[in-house]
Amino acid sequence: MKGAQEMKKHTLFTALLGSALLALVVCLFSAASVHAADDGAAAPAAEAGAAAGGGGGAEVKSELPQGPIAMVIASGFIGYIIILLSVVAVALSIENLIAIKREKMMPDDLLSDIEEALDAGEYEEALEICQAEDCMMTRILGAGLSKMANGFERMEEAMAEEADAQATMLHQKLGYINLIAGVAPMLGLLGTVSGMIGAFGEIASKPSANAQDLAGGIYVALMTTLLGLIVAIPSTAAFAFFRGRVVKILMVMGIITGEILDRFRPVEE
Repeated sequence: MKGAQEMKKHTLFTALLGSALLALVVCLFSAASVHAADDGAAAPAAEAGAAAGGGGGAEVKSELPQGPIAMVIASGFIGYIIILLSVVAVALSIENLIAIKREKMMPDDLLSDIEEALDAGEYEEALEICQAEDCMMTRILGAGLSKMANGFERMEEAMAEEADAQATMLHQKLGYINLIAGVAPMLGLLGTVSGMIGAFGEIASKPSANAQDLAGGIYVALMTTLLGLIVAIPSTAAFAFFRGRVVKILMVMGIITGEILDRFRPVEE
């Protein structure tokens, strides 16, 4: 019950904080991109407008999205999907940052209590501690202590099975972040290709179309690629970071559970 309540609090916290961080990141990157794009495109647009008769440059500039919200809107449906994926990625990253810690998965004080009970021969008390406190270590140790009556080999099998299950759950959470890191840039590329097809189709249907028409369409189409990369790069870094932390924790967990299991190993004559 205690573990379930803590998990609900973590989920609510990650959703709220993840949304706030996402809005901040999108605004910062989008604002910087708009500023750079405006500086680079203002002079060529003005020159092209002057060559066309004086009014073309202002018309092209007015058609381009101005500001972070306009850039997101211009990215279309695929851009909205990428934004949604970024919310999920930020929430998962914050949740893993909170949950994947040694003090959360194998608290030192809890380990000391279990070892003291085992040293005193109070095996039932040690099992009760594991059942009362919910964490990865107590799940693994509790699975083994609950099979004491079935012998050492059954205890070893039960602990190994539970350890594999816990490791799978951890890697599955990280797999979602890795999936987002791979899908986001592909969605961005899909949006860009789709937009470029539309831009070239418009050029083909208008014999009098010029480079400004093509550049404006491509400018909008590239927004999805930008959004995809903004999501994919931090997600890839987060996945690598958490994977290293998980591997380290699982290694330490294996050593600790192995030492406790050795207490029950029968003495060979």
